Amino acid sequence: TRTCESKKDKVKATINLMFLIIILVYILSYIPTLAILIATYTLSDFTYLELSTAGINLWLFCARFLLLNHVVNPFIYGYFDIGFRAEFIKICCCFDKRKIEYSVNSQTT
Repeated sequence: TRTCESKKDKVKATINLMFLIIILVYILSYIPTLAILIATYTLSDFTYLELSTAGINLWLFCARFLLLNHVVNPFIYGYFDIGFRAEFIKICCCFDKRKIEYSVNSQTT
Protein backbone atom coordinates (compact mmCIF):
# COMPACT_ATOMS: atom_id res chain seq x y z
CA THR A 1 0.00 0.00 0.00
CA ARG A 2 2.94 2.30 0.56
CA THR A 3 3.93 2.10 -3.11
CA CYS A 4 0.32 2.74 -4.14
CA GLU A 5 0.21 5.83 -1.95
CA SER A 6 3.52 7.13 -3.28
CA LYS A 7 2.36 6.52 -6.84
CA LYS A 8 -0.90 8.37 -6.14
CA ASP A 9 1.06 11.23 -4.58
CA LYS A 10 3.30 11.41 -7.64
CA VAL A 11 0.27 11.51 -9.96
CA LYS A 12 -1.35 14.22 -7.83
CA ALA A 13 1.85 16.27 -7.88
CA THR A 14 2.09 15.93 -11.67
CA ILE A 15 -1.53 16.99 -12.14
CA ASN A 16 -1.07 19.92 -9.78
CA LEU A 17 2.03 21.03 -11.67
CA MET A 18 0.20 20.72 -15.00
CA PHE A 19 -2.68 22.90 -13.81
CA LEU A 20 -0.29 25.40 -12.24
CA ILE A 21 1.50 25.79 -15.58
CA ILE A 22 -1.84 26.10 -17.42
CA ILE A 23 -2.94 28.84 -15.02
CA LEU A 24 0.39 30.69 -15.32
CA VAL A 25 0.27 30.56 -19.12
CA TYR A 26 -3.30 31.87 -19.02
CA ILE A 27 -2.36 34.75 -16.74
CA LEU A 28 0.71 35.65 -18.80
CA SER A 29 -1.24 35.50 -22.05
CA TYR A 30 -4.08 37.60 -20.61
CA ILE A 31 -1.92 40.47 -19.31
CA PRO A 32 -1.40 42.15 -22.74
CA THR A 33 -5.10 41.82 -23.54
CA LEU A 34 -6.01 43.25 -20.15
CA ALA A 35 -3.64 46.19 -20.71
CA ILE A 36 -5.36 46.86 -24.05
CA LEU A 37 -8.80 46.80 -22.41
CA ILE A 38 -7.70 49.10 -19.60
CA ALA A 39 -6.15 51.57 -22.05
CA THR A 40 -9.23 51.50 -24.27
CA TYR A 41 -11.73 52.14 -21.51
CA THR A 42 -9.79 54.49 -19.23
CA LEU A 43 -8.26 56.86 -21.78
CA SER A 44 -11.27 58.71 -23.16
CA ASP A 45 -9.50 60.44 -26.06
CA PHE A 46 -7.38 57.43 -27.06
CA THR A 47 -7.84 55.53 -30.28
CA TYR A 48 -5.37 53.01 -31.59
CA LEU A 49 -5.92 54.27 -35.13
CA GLU A 50 -3.85 57.35 -34.28
CA LEU A 51 -0.80 55.17 -33.57
CA SER A 52 2.03 54.62 -36.02
CA THR A 53 1.98 51.52 -38.20
CA ALA A 54 4.30 49.73 -35.78
CA GLY A 55 2.12 50.84 -32.87
CA ILE A 56 -1.03 49.54 -34.56
CA ASN A 57 0.67 46.22 -35.28
CA LEU A 58 1.82 45.95 -31.66
CA TRP A 59 -1.68 46.90 -30.48
CA LEU A 60 -3.30 44.20 -32.63
CA PHE A 61 -0.68 41.64 -31.56
CA CYS A 62 -1.34 42.35 -27.89
CA ALA A 63 -5.10 42.28 -28.44
CA ARG A 64 -4.82 38.77 -29.87
CA PHE A 65 -2.16 37.51 -27.47
CA LEU A 66 -4.80 35.63 -25.49
CA LEU A 67 -5.00 33.14 -28.36
CA LEU A 68 -1.54 31.96 -27.33
CA ASN A 69 -3.17 30.26 -24.36
CA HIS A 70 -5.31 28.13 -26.66
CA VAL A 71 -2.32 27.18 -28.78
CA VAL A 72 -0.08 26.23 -25.86
CA ASN A 73 -2.64 24.22 -23.83
CA PRO A 74 -2.54 21.06 -26.00
CA PHE A 75 1.25 21.00 -25.74
CA ILE A 76 1.05 21.27 -21.95
CA TYR A 77 -1.54 18.49 -21.80
CA GLY A 78 0.52 16.38 -24.18
CA TYR A 79 3.64 16.80 -22.07
CA PHE A 80 2.00 15.86 -18.77
CA ASP A 81 -0.80 13.47 -19.76
CA ILE A 82 0.28 10.22 -21.40
CA GLY A 83 -3.32 9.30 -22.25
CA PHE A 84 -3.88 12.62 -24.04
CA ARG A 85 -0.62 12.14 -25.94
CA ALA A 86 -1.59 8.61 -27.03
CA GLU A 87 -5.03 9.71 -28.25
CA PHE A 88 -3.51 12.65 -30.11
CA ILE A 89 -1.05 10.35 -31.86
CA LYS A 90 -3.93 8.01 -32.76
CA ILE A 91 -5.86 10.90 -34.31
CA CYS A 92 -2.82 12.08 -36.28
CA CYS A 93 -2.11 8.57 -37.53
CA CYS A 94 -5.77 8.16 -38.48
CA PHE A 95 -5.64 11.32 -40.59
CA ASP A 96 -2.36 10.19 -42.12
CA LYS A 97 -3.85 6.79 -43.11
CA ARG A 98 -6.84 8.48 -44.72
CA LYS A 99 -4.51 10.72 -46.66
CA ILE A 100 -2.48 7.74 -47.86
CA GLU A 101 -5.64 5.81 -48.80
CA TYR A 102 -7.01 8.82 -50.66
CA SER A 103 -3.79 9.36 -52.59
CA VAL A 104 -3.58 5.65 -53.50
CA ASN A 105 -7.23 5.55 -54.59
CA SER A 106 -6.93 8.74 -56.62
CA GLN A 107 -3.90 7.39 -58.48
CA THR A 108 -5.64 4.14 -59.49
CA THR A 109 -8.64 5.84 -61.10
